[in-house]
Amino acid sequence: MGLELNTLALAKKYTNGLADKFNGSPKAVFATLAALQTAYPTGVSGTYLVKADGNWYYWDTAWTAGGVYQSSVGVLASSDIINDLATGGATKVASADTVKTLNVTKVNGTDVVTNAQTDGINTKMGHATNAIADDVSTSVILGGGSTNYNNIIGGDGSLTVGTLTPNAVSAGTTANVSVVAGYDNVAGSLSSKIISDHSYTEVGGLGHNAIYGGASHVVKNTANFAIIAGGNSNVVSGGGAFVTGIRNDVGGAASCGFGQDNVVTGPYDFVTGANNVVSGSYAQAHGTYNQTVANYSKAEGYYARTSSYAQQALAGGRFTAVGDAQTSVIPLFRLTTSATVVYLGILNSNLSYMMEFNKSVSFTALVIARDAASTDSSGWEVKGVMCRGATGSSLPVGTPTITNIGASAGAATWVISSIGGDATGSINIKIAGETGKNIRWMCRLTISEVMVDVV
Repeated sequence: MGLELNTLALAKKYTNGLADKFNGSPKAVFATLAALQTAYPTGVSGTYLVKADGNWYYWDTAWTAGGVYQSSVGVLASSDIINDLATGGATKVASADTVKTLNVTKVNGTDVVTNAQTDGINTKMGHATNAIADDVSTSVILGGGSTNYNNIIGGDGSLTVGTLTPNAVSAGTTANVSVVAGYDNVAGSLSSKIISDHSYTEVGGLGHNAIYGGASHVVKNTANFAIIAGGNSNVVSGGGAFVTGIRNDVGGAASCGFGQDNVVTGPYDFVTGANNVVSGSYAQAHGTYNQTVANYSKAEGYYARTSSYAQQALAGGRFTAVGDAQTSVIPLFRLTTSATVVYLGILNSNLSYMMEFNKSVSFTALVIARDAASTDSSGWEVKGVMCRGATGSSLPVGTPTITNIGASAGAATWVISSIGGDATGSINIKIAGETGKNIRWMCRLTISEVMVDVV
């Protein structure tokens, strides 16, 4: 029994000693064995890594090598250069690579190298010609690439993407924190995310743009926080813009494009369909071959065009020009505080809907007015025809009709006095309120428009 207890005690002492020696990752790294011996001449618990031979050491009456430290080179000084490494399936690390930590593994026969530079970690996978610029940090090439169609983080893809010329890295792109996959892609700006083919983000700008899916896309350096989602040959140059489809060009800030061959240049615009052009701010186009020129306007259908603030135009085709056969709705409003004659207009002004040259319109205006301090109200329906030639003013055709369709006793003096035109081509609906009363006027102007070629 005494012998058994002594044996157990010795085994426990030996096991504890091993656990003390081999207690996980190396506690420190020394350049040479001599440096380790100088630091701990009488030994210390734990394991320590020596860079000179790559072995880990433990104390057993003397510093004893336990073997090569598996597939990691540990933590090296930022100035250390690694020329060759053949552990863990890796073949070679370029002699110019400066690293802090190098972990090597193998995925489906492909060497995966995590290269920690002085300011971050880059990871490159896929084809051998894929590359990350030396001055780029914290970026990842997830794979893909092929001969002449390689992936690059930190380069200018404007002349090589989509051609048989291989893409190349270049200095000064600041394409840090980027992710690329697919083939023939180049990340040229900060925090680019490209999971696509034949696509690139231009060098410069604020970056933070993404291309997900599809092929042959471009994010210009004027864009930031923009997204291209699928499709083919889309271009984004507006900050915060979003586009999907084919050959769309979205340049307006925070604008969205869906469809094919649409062009958006105004900010905060929205387009769906094909071959639409949106240049007004906060404007929309839906359908095909529509144009929105005015702010806050919307063109729908087939060959509709807006030219007036907040105009909503609808067309089902054209004679020869966009907008030459359509119907529209325009909101007009005005505040009156006296009996002085003013016009119902856009944004509470005298400026109204303006006809283009060589255009005739048939219009209906539904007008409502109410006193801000009481329930006094009055409403009218106005109908008429206006015409404008190749030059000059807009003019009534015949006499427009003005019909009061209901008025309270307190609104008896409120009037729509007449309808006229002017040199700007406007349809002027002249109104007069009442002195001492804040009267709010609102008008829904509905027009049918036809325009001819120059006569």
